[in-house]
Amino acid sequence: MDFFRHSQGQREVVVDKKGWKLADLIDLIERSSADSPAPYLRNELLDLWPSSVRADIEPIPLCAQGNWLESPAMRYIRRWRSTELYIGGAGAKFPILHYDQFHLHAFLMQIYGEKEYLAYAPDQLDCMYRGEGELDNKSLIDDLDRPDLERFPKFANAKGIRFRLLPGETLFVPCGWWHTAKILSPSITVSINGITGSNWNDFVEDISTDVGRSSLLRGLVMRARLALCGWRHAWA
Repeated sequence: MDFFRHSQGQREVVVDKKGWKLADLIDLIERSSADSPAPYLRNELLDLWPSSVRADIEPIPLCAQGNWLESPAMRYIRRWRSTELYIGGAGAKFPILHYDQFHLHAFLMQIYGEKEYLAYAPDQLDCMYRGEGELDNKSLIDDLDRPDLERFPKFANAKGIRFRLLPGETLFVPCGWWHTAKILSPSITVSINGITGSNWNDFVEDISTDVGRSSLLRGLVMRARLALCGWRHAWA
């Protein structure tokens, strides 16, 4: 925490549409509690941070290499950014049960502090009460600790996994796995989103559908361009 306070403390960050100086936010994070959780800085794109900070997470671990998102072809099609930063305090939580958008894989590397995760395999989909349209990767269940079982009765039968992520550990969340996290102590996490041949088809379907919501033609063009990109990767 001191590293970010002293080296990036004047940096402006935004949490839930409210701006903060990072040093002020870290002060709150270190005093955070379950009764009064601090704002949770999440999905912060590290590609937009100074090169000196990005250099601290290189080289990328072997388990996350071979990521198709990092290929020149993918950056040409859309300015994908795969590496994100999360900084939060005790009691804060990711706001919703979800699987990662566009069926991306995720590698979550715990740098500092502890988190508790709750995860459900894709075969539990019927119990997840997914939203519709742009919210189809998010659950409608708004309180996992005290779920409304009259409104969401199938969730009582959901079979999940609850576990802790400790400093120095990496959690792999395969595409389509529902998950959410609660922070147990001041925490710093770096995540890498990824695509390989294993989730490519689901990714193409998701992103083409998303683009096609605003323009059917654009959706078809995106699908064609991604098909060409996938062919290049398959034969690389």
